[in-house]
Formats: sequence, C-alpha cells, structure tokens
Amino acid sequence: MATDAGVATVTVTTDGPHAIAQFRNLVLWQGQAAPTLNLPPGERVERQGITFLAVGNTWLAIHPLADGFALEVGEPQSHGSFAAFQTAVVDRAALSLSGTRLTYRDSQGHEIALNRHLQNGLPQVWRDGSRHDWHHHWQTPDWFAIAGLSPPAEIPRLVD
Repeated sequence: MATDAGVATVTVTTDGPHAIAQFRNLVLWQGQAAPTLNLPPGERVERQGITFLAVGNTWLAIHPLADGFALEVGEPQSHGSFAAFQTAVVDRAALSLSGTRLTYRDSQGHEIALNRHLQNGLPQVWRDGSRHDWHHHWQTPDWFAIAGLSPPAEIPRLVD
C-alpha cells in the first residue's frame, strides 16, 4: 500500500499448505492452519468481527476465518471515505461456506469463490460466477501486438 512515507505491506505467514484466490480488489486465503497476518501501522477499527485498517488512502476489510481470511481493498475512488467503506462492507459484504466452496461477495457486489480442494495441483476459483481457467492463466499476452508494434527480430538474452 502506498503511503506518504513509502510503501506499507501486509504479510501472511503460516505452517502448511494453503490456497489463494484473487479478483480485482478481493483476496480469499484458506489453509490447513490459521495464518498470521502482519499488518502495517494505521488506523484500526473493529466492527462486527471485521478488522478495518486505513493506511494512507488504502483501506482494508479483513474477515477472519478459522483457517484463513477474506480481504477487500477500498480507496477514495471506490467508496469516498474510510467511514463509508466500513459501512458498505458491514451492510453489503457477505462471506459464506457451502460444502468446500468459500464465497465472498464484496461491498460493490463482486464475488470471488475458492474451493481449496486441488484439481491438477491448483485450487478451483470463481470470479463473478465464472470459473477461472488455469490453462489460459499462464498464457502471456502479445504485448507487441497490443501496443501496435512489431517484435524485434531477436530478443536479447540477459546473462549473469
């Protein structure tokens, strides 16, 4: 998170395997053991079991789970103020578990879902109801074509 003093980071430590899903400003983290979140200093508020953190113009809403958490990021452009972000999350966000599928609907109506039972070594992830296709995840876009340029005849290799 950008601050006037530089960059503040959130780190997660845990023992054991875990699965992560990310979509826009949302993260679902689920593991076999409870994680430890190391949060940067900032204004911290607890409301209805949700931890809110304001660091500069970046705001976090952290919904703890026994073995993980859901995280939503807000900012002035999306919610106006830290107080409005808190109210929107408390009033509209929802975290639910159906079988092994964990779903988080954010304060603006977007959804991310995670089934930590691996399929081909990867978690099953849904973004706004569409299942993420890991096969296409690894494809690199053709940045030259996107920029309307031709690639160089030979791409130089970096050597140590």
